[in-house]
Amino acid sequence: MEILSLISNIVTIISGAITFFQWIIKRIWKNEDKRHIVNPFLPDLDLEGEASGTRKGKKKLLIFICKASLLVFLCSATLSIILYLVGNRPPEDEQEAYIWYLEHTENGGSPKNLNALGECYFFGRGTEVNFDQAFSCFEKAAPKNSSAQYNLAVCYYYGYGTEINDEKAFEYFQKAEDDVADAKAYAGHYYYCGWGGIEVDKDKANSLFELSKSKGSTMALYFQAMYYIFEDESEDRFDKAIELCQQVIDAGGAKGYGLLGLCYADENSLVYDYGKAYDYFIAGEEEGDDFALYGLGRCYEEGEIVKKDEGKAVEYYQKASALGNPYANYYLGRCYYNGIGTEASYENALECYSRAASRGHAAAIAMQGIFYENGYGCEVDERAAFRCYERAAGLGDLTAIYNLACFYYQGTATPQDYEKAVELYMQAAEQDHVRAQYTLGVCYENGYGVEVDDEEAQKWYAKAAEQENIYAQRNLGWMLYEQEEYAEAFKWFSESGHEGYASSQYGMGECYYYGKGVGQNYEQAKLWYERAAEQEHVTATIQLGNIYYYGRCGEIDYITAVKYYEKAAELGSAEGEYKLGRCYEEGKGVEQNNNKAFEHYKKAAEQNHANAQSSLGAMYYYGSGTVKDLSEAIKWFEEAANNNDTFGKKFLAYCYYYGDGVQKDEKKAANDFAKLAEEGDAWSQMMLGKCYLYGKGLEPDFDQAVYWFQCAAEQGETAAQELLGECYENG
Repeated sequence: MEILSLISNIVTIISGAITFFQWIIKRIWKNEDKRHIVNPFLPDLDLEGEASGTRKGKKKLLIFICKASLLVFLCSATLSIILYLVGNRPPEDEQEAYIWYLEHTENGGSPKNLNALGECYFFGRGTEVNFDQAFSCFEKAAPKNSSAQYNLAVCYYYGYGTEINDEKAFEYFQKAEDDVADAKAYAGHYYYCGWGGIEVDKDKANSLFELSKSKGSTMALYFQAMYYIFEDESEDRFDKAIELCQQVIDAGGAKGYGLLGLCYADENSLVYDYGKAYDYFIAGEEEGDDFALYGLGRCYEEGEIVKKDEGKAVEYYQKASALGNPYANYYLGRCYYNGIGTEASYENALECYSRAASRGHAAAIAMQGIFYENGYGCEVDERAAFRCYERAAGLGDLTAIYNLACFYYQGTATPQDYEKAVELYMQAAEQDHVRAQYTLGVCYENGYGVEVDDEEAQKWYAKAAEQENIYAQRNLGWMLYEQEEYAEAFKWFSESGHEGYASSQYGMGECYYYGKGVGQNYEQAKLWYERAAEQEHVTATIQLGNIYYYGRCGEIDYITAVKYYEKAAELGSAEGEYKLGRCYEEGKGVEQNNNKAFEHYKKAAEQNHANAQSSLGAMYYYGSGTVKDLSEAIKWFEEAANNNDTFGKKFLAYCYYYGDGVQKDEKKAANDFAKLAEEGDAWSQMMLGKCYLYGKGLEPDFDQAVYWFQCAAEQGETAAQELLGECYENG
């Protein structure tokens, strides 16, 4: 623009000079009658008249004067141009150049000079680095200068002198891409990553990369190296990345050092060399490379090549974070979250995770979801958490896939959808996510979103159990226990039991108590029951009471048994209430008290405890501990019978036999006694024999009567023995 202005001024001056010369000729060169004008620039003009010779002499003289004047003028103009250009060229000395640019931009200045002044501030040329001033200069120059547009985009991209703003960065990279090759590469990076509110378009990105490389861009190489390191899964990805990084460095691109260091720092790399990685990080630090700063943070946090210093690691993460590095932001967020090298702060952690998430860092997006779900450093917002998990799951983050599955499984912030949950659990489980494997087992075992399939459930429990998931080990143990694979069951109970899991400790106790999968050992059973009971495992607590009640480890101790039954009852156990009721009814460990027995039986019966229901029915039947009430007795006997309680079935049949509380029905009674007799109940066998003997509900049949009396007598039923004796006595 300045050159065009200069040329325009020179043309104006020349035009003015020619007009001036023409005016001179008009005044001193004319014929006698003032009708013809001689123009020195038209040498072939035909002049007539007597004084033609004289005029020819004048013509030659004037032409000479004009040509000489014109030559002097042109020399002066050329000299003026040279002096102007020299006067508008900044000095080579950086400090003097800075002062020169400053002077030439005090009143606005040209966009070119403003951009140059911005670069002085940006790179510290002749002055201190001042990103705020640099940004201001670039912003003023950007409307008319493509280099300034590119520099302004870089400021928005990394946060130099302004907040990181991907929308603005992408806008200015696009404006500058026709003139600045690296701008085209950055624009391609935005298309590749889908940043700045644009859709991912990797074809467009690769096209821009190729165009920028053809124009000598090193940033295209840099970005492609980055993709190999962080996205590619091929074995030679680090070799490819190293080659590209070296090309960047060879072309003078300082940003290649950090990525090159990461290639050597990765343990999965065939060229793994932490010392070499550290050297590259140091080289990149001197150039202010964000990945080099991030890499140094990892070095100090892990203490691989330098002395571990978590505080220093945080400092490097902060430096790289300030440049918008998403990986540094993620690790800095983790430091704030866990209090590593700095004071723990959910607010700071969320801020860092959010910055990383804005650059598409999947794990950071998942962490955002965790913060929103649990209200860490913010208000609980399950819908926001759901959206974060959904976005991160789309990027392949396993934690997000699992958490999103849990939201569908539980119906959190979205309608409950077991099928969708199973689909996501399967996706994570197939990538060895241990909790997903365990939960998938739960789904198959219980038929959530899939058909019940114990084989599939056991398969997924086994996979999770092998990865030391104690819940899977417990469930696998109980599945094997039910399949009578006691030795394998004990193995998995032991794995998780020794890790302190109560249910598995109880399972170990059961194996020792009954001698299943391991030698019977009441002392060991007691030990593991105690460990589980300490964690308020209800069934283990009851089993401890049983050990003392029956004297499995020595003397019977009803008092201690009652203490454990009371503890179980306090934990809401129906079995504990039932056991207490029995102790009060029998006066074992406590003073005999039928009223207390009734209270505990009632509490257990109302929790659908079958034995307690039949015992409560008996207390109503006899009026023991309460007012006699046959209708209530029948009600509870029926409840117990429906729960397959043998005592309830027997008592209900007895009531029908005699018509107690119900209309007498000997046939029904005989049928019920027959069912129980076939199951081996001695008292029912005796009652069935009486039905045959006396023809109650059945045709009399003495042979059948004797048969059933004999069956009951052999089991020690004394009433059957007496009846059998009478049969033999009376023939």
